[in-house]
Amino acid sequence: AAPIVAGGRSVTARNRVGIAAFAAASFLAFPQLVGGHLVDLGLLFAWIVPACLVVALDGLAPRRAAWAGFWAGWLAHTAILYWIYLVTAVYGHAPVLVGVAAPAGLALYMAAFTAAQGASWAWLVRRGRAGPFTFAALWAVLDHGRHVVLSGFPWGVIGYAQHENPWLLGLAPFTGVMGLSFVTALGGAGLALLWPGLAPASDIRRPRALAALGAVALALGLGA
Repeated sequence: AAPIVAGGRSVTARNRVGIAAFAAASFLAFPQLVGGHLVDLGLLFAWIVPACLVVALDGLAPRRAAWAGFWAGWLAHTAILYWIYLVTAVYGHAPVLVGVAAPAGLALYMAAFTAAQGASWAWLVRRGRAGPFTFAALWAVLDHGRHVVLSGFPWGVIGYAQHENPWLLGLAPFTGVMGLSFVTALGGAGLALLWPGLAPASDIRRPRALAALGAVALALGLGA
């Protein structure tokens, strides 16, 4: 089968935009307190997060994709963990440097898993085995790894961003949060791979993307 995305080129402006968009969308996918009001946009941005990572990794060789995934994950989770700064520096009266280093340092743990996603995806792309289902499977496996490796720290796992989605929540008693992560990543990857400007034309990319979106629709129906 022909690769879905071309591999081997240098990081481009599109990859950088994907990295920045992944970080921003990840932050917005989880509830935030704005002006004393809780803002929860996860119902929309949860799907955008994996789509942005597909764009961030587009066309990269495994090593470059690992670095792109690392920076995307580090920026995203440093932003998500901003509350640790408040706990340490504002309420705990620790030095500002400590408050800044705490979330940034802890985000390195999450970034390692995003780097693994990037390298694995690029490796599959080069062998013509990449598609939205493999992307989602990698995502769910690595989300599970974040629950257990080095005692685990699953803060910011994308499945939790679907806590306001009543259709997907119907699956949770059977699949756990990993199932929600899988369906979310599948939908985001399917949407990204339908974007005609993402990669060179491939006669297998569009059918796989449509199949992924069909599977997401089925999952939502089952959850409902």
